[in-house]
Amino acid sequence: MTRLVRGSILGLALLMTPFLAASSCSQVRCRFSSDCPSKKICGKRGYCVDQCKTKDDCHQEQICIEGECRPMQQD
Repeated sequence: MTRLVRGSILGLALLMTPFLAASSCSQVRCRFSSDCPSKKICGKRGYCVDQCKTKDDCHQEQICIEGECRPMQQD
């Protein structure tokens, strides 16, 4: 492979990293909702979260607290 091709692949991988991280289960830190991937808001704890009115708006392992989907507490 030429250096140009390798450099292009590496550059593309670096550009895609924030989008891949946002689409996974890992939490994305934020200060503003514009820092978050689409359809997420910057939650009160400084992480991108789904906005909700009821538990039905959240993923299966989450609950709706103060308009934010949060993980269920495990005892």
